[in-house]
Amino acid sequence: PTGSGAAKALGAEDLKPERSTNFSLGFTLTPTDR
Repeated sequence: PTGSGAAKALGAEDLKPERSTNFSLGFTLTPTDR
């Protein structure tokens, strides 16, 4: 973990939250008799 004493002694910094944007699209087709 970045918050442990050993990690801090080695110069590790606390993690910062990441931003992300997600998009999703879906559709359904139903076959028909012609």
